[in-house]
Amino acid sequence: MDERKAIVPIVAYSAAQVACLVGYSEHTINAEARAGRLRSFLPNGTKKGRVFLGSWVLDWLESGAQGGPQRGE
Repeated sequence: MDERKAIVPIVAYSAAQVACLVGYSEHTINAEARAGRLRSFLPNGTKKGRVFLGSWVLDWLESGAQGGPQRGE
């Protein structure tokens, strides 16, 4: 199944959910967020538990064809 069809742009996802949807490790998802390549936010008062909007994940996947992460990294 094409992962882009499974990602709803207006839904908020956890790093684990994004990892499951796109086939990368949770570590890679969080590393991409820390590097600023995958947009996310931390809810107020938290130090972990990043939140990713589906539209941000879709944008990140689109940029992957131009030097973003490769599967298996």
